[in-house]
Amino acid sequence: MWVTPAATVYATDGTAVDPAGVALEAVSSRVLVADDFTQHVFSDAATGINLRYNLFTPDVKPGERYPLLMFIHDASGAGKADTRHTLLQGNGATVWATPEWQAEHPCYVLAPQFDAVTVGDGFDTTEDLNACLNLLDSLIANCAIDPYRVYTTGQSMGCMSSYELMYRRPDLFASAMLVAGQWNPAVMASLSKMNLWLLSCKGDMRSSQGIEQAIEVWNACGTRVVEQEWPLEATPEERAEQVAGMLRQGGNIHYTHFAGGSHNNTWRVTYYIDGVREWLFQQHRPYPADSLVSLLRDTSSHSVLVAAYHGDAHGAEPSSIKAIEKAMMKGAALALVDVTSDGGSTPVLASGESLGAALDSIPSGILLLVNPDCDATAKAVEALAAERGSTSQMLLYGSRRGTQLDYVARINADTAEAEEVAATLADGPVAVEISFAGSSTALADAIAMVKPSTRICFNTAEAGLAGSHADDGSRNPQSTWGELVDMGGTILITGQIKPLLNWLRQ
Repeated sequence: MWVTPAATVYATDGTAVDPAGVALEAVSSRVLVADDFTQHVFSDAATGINLRYNLFTPDVKPGERYPLLMFIHDASGAGKADTRHTLLQGNGATVWATPEWQAEHPCYVLAPQFDAVTVGDGFDTTEDLNACLNLLDSLIANCAIDPYRVYTTGQSMGCMSSYELMYRRPDLFASAMLVAGQWNPAVMASLSKMNLWLLSCKGDMRSSQGIEQAIEVWNACGTRVVEQEWPLEATPEERAEQVAGMLRQGGNIHYTHFAGGSHNNTWRVTYYIDGVREWLFQQHRPYPADSLVSLLRDTSSHSVLVAAYHGDAHGAEPSSIKAIEKAMMKGAALALVDVTSDGGSTPVLASGESLGAALDSIPSGILLLVNPDCDATAKAVEALAAERGSTSQMLLYGSRRGTQLDYVARINADTAEAEEVAATLADGPVAVEISFAGSSTALADAIAMVKPSTRICFNTAEAGLAGSHADDGSRNPQSTWGELVDMGGTILITGQIKPLLNWLRQ
């Protein structure tokens, strides 16, 4: 199928391009992908709005769940009679549905077609955005969608709409790719802990100034915002290095401003940047702690869970609230933290902050492996859990120490006798950390005993684990992690959260 663009112009080299500057060959490919979307109407009882939308459905396999990517068009697309207009005006929707992307990242792609402009430059909004949120909830409930991997992106009006949707429902989105837009600085503080990648041309003054105001707010919140200027035109290899350079600096909010350019120029190039799109799909919302405990107790599952060693201590004090929050933002499911007593009955982190304050800061985002310094501290941790009415967000690490909390036991494979391993397993740990100094029959025997009963945990940040098995850079970490997983490890405690998560997702 071929759709003639509204107008045909020519680049300086004589190549035929559409009004957005994209070669007609690319437009033809875009139309072919658009044919794979289906068109629907969501009748929202709550708002009374009939919201038209396009949906791409991946090749769904039984029992599997898939990410959902939502693209929101700009204001020029509002009110168009053709529901498919948002698929054809650019590649912001179709790029995620190409055979190449789907082969590596099978996902649902949602592209609403709004009948009216959803947001204005005065930060005013319409009920269409509530209808959009209700549509998302309906799709998550009725399709094979992973609720922890819902992403939003959009250009101009679509960017501003994404900001507002995240503000209204911060619990819904794992991350966002925000193109050529800005939003109300008064509400930006609530987004300071989200995973965001902002892209704008320096020649787009409204967008650039709005982003700068947002960055001031985020910096005041203590957020690490990484900024970099890129040329508007670059080869794929140059773009890959630019993305890698920004990611090496850490941070959860990234801002790319293209040199020169204009408003429309931003989305002409943005959605062709593979590295940014890859980054987007590496993010996920933290899983609820009770779900993690259920997963830990499911010994038939081979899912590998990533735990942060003392939180994410890069740029933060180890075992501090900031380190825990950083680990959560990077995607760790668990965090190992050291806890002591303040001389009374209040358990405190090694940083001096109370464990209760840490739980308030991360109410359901991450499961803490609490390593108490003595029996009295362990009992204080248990009392705190009982006071809160749940033990699901904390597991004692190393020993039960006489409490009733779930815990991760420790076994030294080089010294433990079979009777000791059996007694440890009889005490009902959710996981067992197996430590050892080198490969031995004792290690194989311990793994054989533990594996059918509970999960195996390896602390890769501890120097001397299996000789050089450590994530301190002494070996290729991918080789190390692969060996530990092959041994039966399903919980890896690491100081390299992002590299390990990236390796697992490959």
